[in-house]
Amino acid sequence: MPLKIDNKFDRFIFLVNPASTHVGQAERRIAELKILFPSVEVNIINTSGVDRDENIKLIRDKSALFGPRTLFCIAAGDGTANIIIEELIKNKSISPDSRRMPILPLWGGNANDLAYMLNGLSRLVPTRTIFTKGKVLPVHPLVCRMTDMEGKTSVRIAACYVSFGASAHAARRLNESGHRLSKLHKLPGGRILQDASTLWNALVKAPTFEIEEAGRNRAVYERTLSNGSRMAKMYHFPVMLNQDQFYMNTLEKSNQLASASMLSFSFMRRPSEKSLHNHTEFTITKATWGQFDGEAVRISSGTKIHINLSELPFYALSVNLASVKMSKPKDRKVRKAVRSA
Repeated sequence: MPLKIDNKFDRFIFLVNPASTHVGQAERRIAELKILFPSVEVNIINTSGVDRDENIKLIRDKSALFGPRTLFCIAAGDGTANIIIEELIKNKSISPDSRRMPILPLWGGNANDLAYMLNGLSRLVPTRTIFTKGKVLPVHPLVCRMTDMEGKTSVRIAACYVSFGASAHAARRLNESGHRLSKLHKLPGGRILQDASTLWNALVKAPTFEIEEAGRNRAVYERTLSNGSRMAKMYHFPVMLNQDQFYMNTLEKSNQLASASMLSFSFMRRPSEKSLHNHTEFTITKATWGQFDGEAVRISSGTKIHINLSELPFYALSVNLASVKMSKPKDRKVRKAVRSA
């Protein structure tokens, strides 16, 4: 039955990754949306797998359709959502009006952290509820500017989190074909067991790396910077996506087995003035892995890292954020722009 509400949208764009973990679940949402809104124009983009540049081109081909009355639905995981968010924030050719196009992740991936933070668990949220109770709200993502020893600078955007060290090492392992194509995933509960086993093994074996920060050198096991409340389905943080500070946690490794356990416990600490930030900077002095919304990247030795909240937001249709009124921090600092990205 068509949904009898004052629909905010004239058009749906569905970005579909056929290889995503829960693409079938996401496609059921798409079918339901077509029934609920039969008069809304529908455009479908099928991604080309893991080729990020090709997926960016596919998205840009539809950029003329962007705007506040277009809802961009993502039938894929956090990594695919990251592509469209980066495009909306970094692409200087996109007009201010087009940047206001809201996104709606449809729980199509493995972790689905962004979808969860915006609208909760898929099985508990009817599609109708998202449109009757949800609101389009701005979210300021993390901007990570990395400058290597040759002076070359690259910029990555992360809606959910950035990390260096152990969890990035784990993200790399979880994205390897050997894990993703495991036969265990076909058994009831097999994916949960396989994910937990791969994650634990990666955390136990993760090496330390080294950073220079405020004139001090130290070895680090894990540095996590979270813009929201969840990472990798199981880690939870004391911040919300629409808060105007991010949470930073650093863990120095004592021994392998203890560190894997302490990583979970360290994330549970209540936020303090030292853990909530508007920006931070440090230098990676020993190469390690970094990850941006679950996508792992090798970080070379000597890379200078600067992280802040983007001045430009992306917009999302959210039930969860609509129901929470965030209090402003006492010592609010102005966000640094990403216009030069």
